[in-house]
Amino acid sequence: MPRVLEIAIRQAIAKRGVSVIVIPGDVALQPAVNENPRPADLLFRRPALVPSENDINRLVDLLNVSSRVTLLCGSGCAGAQDQVVQLAEKLKAPMVMALKGKEYLEGNNPYQVGLTGLIGISSGYHAMRECDLLLMLGTDFPYQQFFPESKDAQVVQVDILPENLGRRTRLSLGIVGDIASTLTLLLPQLQSKTDDSFLRKAVAHYQKARRELDELADGTPHKH
Repeated sequence: MPRVLEIAIRQAIAKRGVSVIVIPGDVALQPAVNENPRPADLLFRRPALVPSENDINRLVDLLNVSSRVTLLCGSGCAGAQDQVVQLAEKLKAPMVMALKGKEYLEGNNPYQVGLTGLIGISSGYHAMRECDLLLMLGTDFPYQQFFPESKDAQVVQVDILPENLGRRTRLSLGIVGDIASTLTLLLPQLQSKTDDSFLRKAVAHYQKARRELDELADGTPHKH
């Protein structure tokens, strides 16, 4: 049992998911083996997965010519908070969070405009629907009705898992790579945008949506 448990823990950590151990009833009734776990054997550093130079160059070209970029960030952004915020600053891009990206990016982040999806808020929805390029970072966001409204809008996805690319929507570009390594290569090559009107509009929408939610929570809904 201790050996099976160690394998299950390694699988859950390596694949960023859940392991299930099924134990027959007669085995479950046996005395447990008294063996201490070995944490050093269970935890490990993830290797960097770096995209090709060609992929980075294609992404640079797309981002440099797009005027309304929105970032959609998921759990793959864990450990890459600084790079993601720097990217939002360079692109003047609102940052929408998928549910599993919230814990990594919400705090002290002037570019966030809320969650999207079935438990998201209106500001996150509109920031995605109104962009001309959606950059998905470390997320397998499944809800197709929340993707950009315009058929001309482009979608780029960066993910460490190749099987996630293009699974939810048609892509203009799919890149295999971890978020921190990809953005470290990308940031020095990007032009810094000066027009922040799209970002300011998205942030203002977010602040208004938050105020209205706070009023509902306080029992003092906004009067129209």
